[in-house]
This record gives sequence, structure tokens and C-alpha cells, in this order.
Amino acid sequence: MKRGQITMFMIIGIIILLGAGMLIYMAMLKPEKRGDEAVVSQSLRQAAVQPVKDYIVSCLDIVSSDALDFIGKQGGRLYVSQGGTVPDPGIARLGSVYLDYGGWKLFYSIIPPEGTVSSLFFSEPPEYPWPDFPYSAESNISDIGFFGLVMLPPLYRVHGVNSLQEQIEEYIANNIRGCVDFTRFPGFEISAGLPNATMIIAENITHLQAEEYISFVLDWPVTIKEQAGTAKITLESFSVNHPIAFGRIYYAFRDILERDVSNISYEPETSDAYFISIIKDVYGKDDVIVYQDKKYNLNARPYEFRAARKNRAPALYRIDQFEIDKFAYCVDIVRFSIDGDTLIASPDLEDDDIFPLALVAADPDGDAVSFRLDPKSPRVDSYSVASYAANPSKGGLLFKVIVSDGELEDFQQIRIIPKGCEIS
Repeated sequence: MKRGQITMFMIIGIIILLGAGMLIYMAMLKPEKRGDEAVVSQSLRQAAVQPVKDYIVSCLDIVSSDALDFIGKQGGRLYVSQGGTVPDPGIARLGSVYLDYGGWKLFYSIIPPEGTVSSLFFSEPPEYPWPDFPYSAESNISDIGFFGLVMLPPLYRVHGVNSLQEQIEEYIANNIRGCVDFTRFPGFEISAGLPNATMIIAENITHLQAEEYISFVLDWPVTIKEQAGTAKITLESFSVNHPIAFGRIYYAFRDILERDVSNISYEPETSDAYFISIIKDVYGKDDVIVYQDKKYNLNARPYEFRAARKNRAPALYRIDQFEIDKFAYCVDIVRFSIDGDTLIASPDLEDDDIFPLALVAADPDGDAVSFRLDPKSPRVDSYSVASYAANPSKGGLLFKVIVSDGELEDFQQIRIIPKGCEIS
């Protein structure tokens, strides 16, 4: 019995020793295996990961650069056909929604006024821009009013659809795939998921004052795998910076447009921070405003923002009907005509009357203007006498004084009181 127990213990001991030896052997093999994987992973990183990452970053730089360039040259728009969010305008909308400038479809960022504002400002003559223009309620001359609408999209996504932020992010996400060609990395299988771009910009106008860069982050899972092995690595995020204070430029440009539609005498001019060019009559009487920043460059050129400006009507200074009503003019003798910018009554039969009368007008686009009468040469006649007799408060000789920029017009109707005169 003792001999059998000893034998059993010996067998158990041998089994334990063999098990321990096997565990020690496997433990020795495991670090070696991990070392092999580390070598393979390191080899993969050196051969492909950094080159692929650098390649994708270079593409992100190109695509984001194009987005900034195109959106500036197209009046704050990136079209669906380009990978943006704004529907492409068809040729039928040329001259109404956009104009062609150097091969670019440049949206109108300034359009004529529409409707009324607080029953004070009007968009249609003869009340346009307000009935007593340019005189205010205090009889002071004012240039401030309602002379157009700014149609520039908002900068931030939270401020509305088709914001510049949204358009640029969409453009990058839609165009990054077309930039890369992973076949240029032989020996590796490279696959990519869905790209998502983020435009990093200061959160508000106050923070923009300190901004010197615009940044873009691309979240894009790109997996690199050896064709001859099992090692693989997935890259997730890529980023680039452009030394352009894009937000500040946007608001500087928007301020120019806002001034243009609120002040009839304002014409954009070059400042210490930017150059301004006005290209006149690009499409009919429609102009193009070109902003070039003096500090910030893109692709070694001053960063540029453009706006198409739809032609707007000139505004005729109010002619004082009350002063005209103080005098009466001879039937079948007095005629009225325009000589340059002067309204003439001929012959002048009254002492100290208002004629000849200097005509003044302002044009919100800085266009040259001309004056005319409708009818062309109105005369005090028997019909005007009859209309005056029927309605002394409104009758008499009626004609329009019209100011035109060659395309659009403003006018005021003038009333002349007739009287009989003895002809010597």
C-alpha cells in the first residue's frame, strides 16, 4: 500500500512539473509574439501611416483653400455642382440672381429695396426713397434711408441655412475623396469611411477680433492594411490652418454692403485694411464690388471677396410745390423745358418766381444721371385752364420731372397754375 501511494505521488509530481514547464515556456513565447507584432506595427507605421497622413493633410489643405477661394469669388456661395449647398442658378436667372464675372457665377449681394419700412421709406416712385427726400422731419438733409437689401448669407451655421460655415464644411466633405488616390501606396490596402469636416471659427464677433487663423478638422476613418500581412492601423482625424482672419474679413465686407444700402451717398473706398475696386456696368448697369485684404493672403495672393450689386434707381430731390403754387403762368405763352440739370419756364413772366429751377438727384450706385420732362415740352394751354377751374386745388398744367440713370427712374409730378395774360 505504501509503495502504491509513493508511486501515485511521483506521478502527480511529474504532471505538476510538466504543467509548470509548459506554462513557463508559453510565458516565454508570449513576449516574443508581442515583440513581433510591435515590429510589424512599427514597420507599417514607417512605411505607410505617416506618408498617408501627410498626403491626406495636403489634400485637406488644397480642398479647404479652394473652398475659401471660391466662396469669396462667388459672393458667399458654393454651388451644389461644386459640392456646396446652394442650388446652381440656371442661365435664365442671369441678371436677376447672378451675373457672370470672369467666368464666375457671382450672386447679387446687394439688390434694390422692396416694399416699405415702417411707413417711412418706400421702394417705388414717386414716394421713393421717402416723399420729402432728402429732407428729414426737422428739415435737415439726410443721406440715411432704405436703398437696398443685403443678400449675403450668414457666417455661422446657427444663424441660418446656407451659412458660409455650412457651405464650406459640406464642400470639403464632398471634395476630399476626389483629391486622394490611395493607389499611389502599393503594397497596402487603404479604405475610408464617410468624411465629416468642421470649420473652427471664433464663436462670436467679439472673439473674432483676436482671430488670426481659420482652421479645419476632418474626421475621416482611413484604415491602412498590409496586403502581405495582417497588421493594420486606422487614422481618424486630420487638420489644417490657414493664416486668414476669415471671420473678420467677412464682417468687414458685410459692413461695407450694409453702409451701401443705408446711405445713398456712400461709395465703398479703399482703407488702411483693404483695397476696394468698383467695376461698373458689368451686366447692364449692375456693378461688382471687389474687396482685397491688405494683410491676409491665400495662395500667395491677397484674399478676395466679391459682391454683385444690382442697379438701383436714382432719387430726385424734392421740388417745392408750395413755392411753385405762389405763381401763375400765362396761357398759350409759357412753356417748360430742361436744360441740363435746370428746369426752365420760357418766357419768364413773373418777378422773383422759382424758375429757372436747379434739379438735384442722388444715385445709390454713383451713376451719372440725366433729367427730362413728360410730356417733353409741356405748355400752359386751354385744357390746363379748364382743369384748374374745375379743381383749383389739383387742376392746372401737370407734368413729370424725371431723373434717370439710363435704366431706372424716379420722378415727381409738378403742377402749374395757369392764368390769362394780355399780350402787348
